[in-house]
Amino acid sequence: AGTSHVWIPSKGLNDTIIPDPIAKPDTTTTYKVIISSTGCEADTANVTVSVNPLPIVIAGTDAKICLGDSVQLSGSGGLVYNWSPGASLNDSVIANPIASPANTTTYQLTVKDSNGCAGIDSVKVTILPELVLNVNPATICIGDSVVLIASGGARYQWNTGDTTNLITVSPDTTTTYYVYSFDSCGSNTVS
Repeated sequence: AGTSHVWIPSKGLNDTIIPDPIAKPDTTTTYKVIISSTGCEADTANVTVSVNPLPIVIAGTDAKICLGDSVQLSGSGGLVYNWSPGASLNDSVIANPIASPANTTTYQLTVKDSNGCAGIDSVKVTILPELVLNVNPATICIGDSVVLIASGGARYQWNTGDTTNLITVSPDTTTTYYVYSFDSCGSNTVS
């Protein structure tokens, strides 16, 4: 009612002199409107806009897995869950889905609480690189020695019994040396 309106305080309002401003306060705020008609104060009214806190969302800790493996994500903080991207999850709308990404992926978790307020957190699932084992080829003369260097693995086992990534050899004839290596994602042998 009335022909003029003044809202106080102005903080969080998009307009203070219209009948129906949009309120977006940072904290719970009580607004007062003074309504007048033809220069006379007609009435006042109060309205309280309650601001609920955002839920504290936890998407869990980052994980590292091998290609083809899965990991269970661990979300918490509310009632309604939505993980994105959802294509590599067994269910994108539960708290603890199973993730099976083909590439390193950051999953964003949006959680709503009982007030409909939403909070966001994210978790990264890293795909560990495939084991690529290499060893340098060598040609030497009789009586010489050469250092063979293996790379790409975490642990090494040579057919000579050595367990380091480099060995020195002095063969009398053409000889093939094998090195085996393994890490958490697999194993490989090269010669």
